Formats: sequence, structure tokens, C-alpha cells
Amino acid sequence: IESSGRWLSLLEERNIKILPVFTHKETSLLGQFEWIRLLGEFYNQGNKAGRLFDEKLKSYNELKNRVQGKLPEREHPSVLGAVVYEHRVAVSGGDSVLANTVEDAGGRFLFKDEFLNSESQYIECDPEAFFRKGVDSDVFILTTTKASGIKRIGDITALNDMCRHFKSFKNKNVWCYNLGYWQAVDRPDEVLSDMIAILHPHLMPGHEVRYFDRLP
Repeated sequence: IESSGRWLSLLEERNIKILPVFTHKETSLLGQFEWIRLLGEFYNQGNKAGRLFDEKLKSYNELKNRVQGKLPEREHPSVLGAVVYEHRVAVSGGDSVLANTVEDAGGRFLFKDEFLNSESQYIECDPEAFFRKGVDSDVFILTTTKASGIKRIGDITALNDMCRHFKSFKNKNVWCYNLGYWQAVDRPDEVLSDMIAILHPHLMPGHEVRYFDRLP
């Protein structure tokens, strides 16, 4: 942040106009993509950008409606999104992009109520609270990629042995982002379809998950 502040000062000193883009502060996939409306104006493509957003919005809502209100509460799998370090853990906030994607896909995001108004992906969490919530989790999503050095389930349990007791780990239902996830801001409907396939594979027969990796 300090470094970016210096760059902004240099640009302002040279009278170079700047417009910050805060897609990373959005709390939903659609919110991130909607910035295309603004960016399109810089290329005299505002109408085209608006049409593209409307197409993705329609596709996203069609997928969302496929699960919303059509599955009983007992069929909403519980999802824990976190990154695990040695001796500590950090969970995703209840208003993060991941949390809202899970909810749209017919899942129940753990820690949503505890960190309801936080869009952060990384909130330090008491290990005991993490265990109490996580032990019965149906799905575990590691909020980083394999580039972090975690390439398999055993790499996580080596850092934090409590995870081996989690239902999601016992059932080998552990996922992480892949590098394509960070390039999918313009594909909110595709990311949602991946999440539905992870949580409700019977609703997406034959679907190949593109933006998440299942850890072996």
C-alpha cells in the first residue's frame, strides 16, 4: 500500500489523471465484473460493455435459480474457506466473494455469521473455533493456489494436524483456487457453474471444473 501511494503521488505531480479500480473490494463475482461498464467508456465501448454485463448477469442468475429455493436446507453442504499456516489459520469473511459465491451455489458458508460484514479473504481465526466449525464441513476450499506450495491434502495436515479430523478431509473433498481463477473476472457465470458442480455435482452432469483444483 505504501509503495502504491508513492506511485500515485508521482503521477499526480506530473498532472497525469488517475482513476482507481477497486474490483478487489467487491463482495460478489458480478460486482467485480460490473466494472466493465466503467472501463468500456474509456474505449467508447460503453454500450457493448453494458451488453456483455447483461449477458453474464442473465447467465449467472439462470444458474443461481437452478439451485436457489429448489433444494431443501438439509441439501445445502457446509463450506469452509480458509488458508492454513503452521500454528494458525485465516478464514474468509462472511461477505467475501467466496462466501457469496457459495451461497449463490446453494451452499452454507461457515463463519458467515461470525464475520458477516467482512469482505476479507484472510481473517485470523481462533484455532479452537476453527476446529469446532470445520470438523463437520462438507467441503473445504483452500483460498490460495498450488503455487503456495500446498499441492495435496497431506501438505495441509502437515501444517495443521487438526484438519485430518474434518469430514471434508476424510471424504477428500478439499479444493483450492487454480491460477485461472484470478483471470476469470469476466466469467462470473463460469465460476459459479464450477461452484455448483463442486457442491451439487448431480445438477451439473459432465461439467469439467476449470477454476478450482481438487487436491489429491
